[in-house]
Amino acid sequence: MPGTPITAPAGASNCRFQVEAKFRTNLARRFPKQQQDASLALSLDQQKLEATPVHEYVDLYVS
Repeated sequence: MPGTPITAPAGASNCRFQVEAKFRTNLARRFPKQQQDASLALSLDQQKLEATPVHEYVDLYVS
């Protein structure tokens, strides 16, 4: 329906923080600090992420 606002369920903002914390934890288990920082910075910047070619983003996760 045009003009109908979309609302997030109660607690959705808290869920985002839980997902981000889990992402940080799992990056730390696998990658050195510099690689974690690069992956996290790009992942949390929607404009940069959307402008990044997929192969460049995937390359951040190759250790």
